[in-house]
This record gives sequence, structure tokens and C-alpha cells, in this order.
Amino acid sequence: MSERWTRVRPHRFSALPPERNRLDPCGSHVVNQLAVKNEVPVITPLIDPVIQRNVTVSGQTRTGQTAARPSGTRAAGAARRPLRFASFNMHRGRDIHDQPFDEVAACAGLDVDVLALQEAPNAGRIGAALGYHVAHAPGERTDVAILSRAPMVRLEDLALPSGCCGTRVVVRAYVRHGDDTVRVACTHLCHLPHGSMRQLIALRRWLADPMPVDILAGDLNMWRTVVAQVLPTVRPVVRQATWPARWPHSQIDHVLVGPGVSDGSGSAVVAGASDHLALRTELRLI
Repeated sequence: MSERWTRVRPHRFSALPPERNRLDPCGSHVVNQLAVKNEVPVITPLIDPVIQRNVTVSGQTRTGQTAARPSGTRAAGAARRPLRFASFNMHRGRDIHDQPFDEVAACAGLDVDVLALQEAPNAGRIGAALGYHVAHAPGERTDVAILSRAPMVRLEDLALPSGCCGTRVVVRAYVRHGDDTVRVACTHLCHLPHGSMRQLIALRRWLADPMPVDILAGDLNMWRTVVAQVLPTVRPVVRQATWPARWPHSQIDHVLVGPGVSDGSGSAVVAGASDHLALRTELRLI
């Protein structure tokens, strides 16, 4: 987390009214048009009968359509090997003293099949160095990305309500794992005073049935107990403090899974010199 964390009393957890968002001078434009109803942003669900998108497969981009994958389906003889997954806020590759650290070595040390990165402006370089396919959404100090050892199909980024911290998005992809297709999403929400609660509520609407993802990961800038109440359709895999890395006392980084993934194992681990601990997990698909 690159900005100062401000503690706010629980009774102040409320969605930011749209009027405040429009008038706030430090607000930013929204990538895609959002409809607002009852002071809660309404976002079109990911899973439609057919999704129009630009796809990126093995470095080639083309426009086409893909049928949505029903949740919980498996091919005959599907591999049962656990999916090694990690989420890591890289703090733009710098420590708390703004000194650079080796981002490639930090990600290599996690040694996972799929890696969700936040504050990772060099995601493309990291992916190239480690042999990952990359789906990268550059942003204002956010730079979220999904890195996968196996080929993946990237879907259109999902825009979240903006705030003082600028525009935030959810990067999404279909990732191959053995004979399975895993639906992965990665995001980085604003700090609590700047709109993370409103963005969480937007995610709740998106995560309504039918479930659009198998794994949602990232720095949500919100405590685990609040995330569990706002996003009841997904559940955490790791329950450990992740911030600040030197003396962690709060879990604001999360790996959340839907009904298509069984409870796995995982832990918060040191990766590089970021101010966040990374979450490394092993997940089994149902």
C-alpha cells in the first residue's frame, strides 16, 4: 500500500454517495460507463451467454467471441494436481525507503502456476523473464496483472467506481490448468477513506449469481471480517495478516474462491522488499 493507511471507526463503513463522487475534486473519470441505482453502482455481470472481447493468446491479439464456461464443469480425465496460486502487491518494486528490489527474483521465489500482481508496472518484463503469459491492466499507481504459466484468454477489464485514488479495474482471464479452465480475477481497491467500501459493494453486485469467477485476488484495502460480510458468495483461503510486511497486523490482501474451488492451504510469505506480504496458496478444483 503506497499511501498512508488511515484507521476509520466501524460505524463509518458506508458506500460513498454518487453525489460525493461526482463533486469530489480529486475524483477521476470512470473507464466504462456505470449506472448508479440506490447509491450503489450497478455493473454488468461477467458471465453472459456470449462474451465479445479482444483475446490475447500466446502473444497474439484478435477480436472474437467465446462461450461462457459454466461454473463447476470439468473435462473427462481432468488433472487433479493442485493449482499453485499467489497474490502479491509489489509496491511498484520498491521498499519502504523507495529503494528498488529485484522484482523478478521476488516473483520467481513464489514459484506458482498463476500469479496475481498489484502495483506492478513491470508485469510484462517479469512475465517475459519467467516464462509467464501476461494479462496486464496499467493504471494510476495500480497496475494489476495476471501471470500464468499456461495459456490464457483475457476478457475485457471490469471498471470499478473511481475515487480520490483514481480509476480502478478488475483484470479477468480464463486460465488453463490441466484439462480445466479456471476463471481468475485480480484487482486493487482504493484506501478506505478514498472509496474501497463503495468498490467492494460494486464487487458484491458483480459476484451475484451466476458466479463469474473461481478466484478473486488482490489488495482490497479492507479487513477480512468486513470483506466476508460484504462478499458472502466467496470465501478466503488464507487468514493471516499481510500488512505492513515488517510487523503485519492487518489482512488487507486476499485470495477469495467460489464454489468451484475447494478449500486449499496457504500462508502469508515474504516476497522481495515490498511493504506487503504475499499470499501463496494451493487450490484444488471441484
